Amino acid sequence: MEAARAGVVMKLKLLLLLLPVVFGACAVVPAGPVVLGAESELALLRRLVEDTHGRRDAAALGALHADTAVYEWRGRGVPLTGRADLVRHLGEVWANRRELRLNLQASELRIHDDRAYEFGSYEETWIDPTDTRVTEFGRYVTAYAREADGQWRIARTVGFANLVAARAVAD
Repeated sequence: MEAARAGVVMKLKLLLLLLPVVFGACAVVPAGPVVLGAESELALLRRLVEDTHGRRDAAALGALHADTAVYEWRGRGVPLTGRADLVRHLGEVWANRRELRLNLQASELRIHDDRAYEFGSYEETWIDPTDTRVTEFGRYVTAYAREADGQWRIARTVGFANLVAARAVAD
């Protein structure tokens, strides 16, 4: 009786050990790369914008924009038109800024097929050449377009600075 019971216990242990293997073999495995939904892709694009600002990488930020992108900002008389114009302008502006950081907070995202529109607020901070920490708060609207290669890119950005605060950097 004892031997029979030991045999049953051994079979149960073996079954418990093999169950994860059996269930794992039945699991569905994606056939190709994982495809994100438009909302996730645009959230990733937003994070890439923040990252390229922090690195002051105008070329990388330009690559996130469509060739014909338009960039309008309150207080700037003429909009920047095209990726090359944007990259040139950012290179000039960022040359005199240290510890540049951008935080985008999307409050609404509307997706329509190959177009999307995002409304939100931003906080951008940097240290200027006089060792003053400058923080700008404002609102933005960004239009995205899914291009022929399937990638979302920024087609147009309109921004409005609400408040700019400055204070000397503490030693």
